[in-house]
Amino acid sequence: MNNKKVTVIIPTFNRCNYIIESLESIFNQTIKPYEIIIVNDGSTDNTESILRPYLGRIIYISKENGGKSTALNEALKYATGDFIWIFDDDDIALPDALERHLIVFKENPDIGFTYSPLYETSLNNGVLKPLYETNIPKDLQKQLFISLFDHCFVAHPAILVKTDCYKKVGPFNTEFIRSQDYEMLLRLAYNFKGKAVDNATFLRRQHEGDRGSKDELHKSIEVQKKWVAYDQIFSRHYYESLELNEYLPGKNHLDELTPDDIRQALLKRASIMARKGLWELFISDLSLLFSNNSSENDLTFEEREICQKTMAYNNIYAYLPFIATIDLPLKLSNILQGRLGNNLRLEYSKGLFYQLLREFKDREYKISWLILKVIRIVLGISGIVYYFQSFNKK
Repeated sequence: MNNKKVTVIIPTFNRCNYIIESLESIFNQTIKPYEIIIVNDGSTDNTESILRPYLGRIIYISKENGGKSTALNEALKYATGDFIWIFDDDDIALPDALERHLIVFKENPDIGFTYSPLYETSLNNGVLKPLYETNIPKDLQKQLFISLFDHCFVAHPAILVKTDCYKKVGPFNTEFIRSQDYEMLLRLAYNFKGKAVDNATFLRRQHEGDRGSKDELHKSIEVQKKWVAYDQIFSRHYYESLELNEYLPGKNHLDELTPDDIRQALLKRASIMARKGLWELFISDLSLLFSNNSSENDLTFEEREICQKTMAYNNIYAYLPFIATIDLPLKLSNILQGRLGNNLRLEYSKGLFYQLLREFKDREYKISWLILKVIRIVLGISGIVYYFQSFNKK
């Protein structure tokens, strides 16, 4: 394990207030990295001067601003380690992070990358303190890619990747100002096996500093909106390129899908598209589901979970297009016919009710009212009465 060389790459842009703490956390690893490459992506603050004392311990690259993807691609040209650890210029690595990643590689030599949870943090008297550890789904060996496509639960500083894997999947997409790390993670997960590292490996700093490149700067409160916009680009690509088999765990390209398999795969794909804010593709898949005379068997536990999750969101910019007008809810209501349609109405509405309670708790009353109107369209008055009667019986 100790003879494996690790290259750490830290791209930075105007983060002079944070980068030294991030860099020191890399120096303080229980297993030292082989090399540390810092790419200054055209910073206009004091980044260059505060890094000057470290020039004998790092590989320092300075370039004109072009965005994080261009900085990473430049650094990868100089990386000579067996593994690549891309770290952010405002986060803090735990001292044994690299050691724990390498242990998992030693125990699983066939994998291409490792990944871990992280600590969300708060600032207490100038010191970054962990608030809670993020969750990573268990037992994902057969469905890691689809689980990540559904929801990005891994941050880029939480992964260690074999250098050869980066070479095989190609460079970061320079058209992406946000979500470039998510798009790369999906490429890695599609082509190579990944294995989880138990417990968090770094602390993620939340702050109000600007994000993006010089030509596309945006405030921290706009990050979610940017994520949705860029996520939709590669989501459309995967919608066109993935086979239905790939949405089902344990299925390969040669397996013939049963009507039950097709139904679950279409529900899964529709759910992912909805969660990316691609509602026209969600509607298209449900139309396809009902036009194909799919299975009328009762929904499975997995299918009920898929439907409920479809309408429960963490990103308002993804679900706002669905609740802001009645056009999409009406299209959905018109599609959901018969016994299967009624079951889907109920499960989708459970997710909407969950979202309604969350928005109401956050005093987002306007959004709460919009969701209530959508529930009325999707479930209907009789459905709402039935829902609450069923709920009260529990």
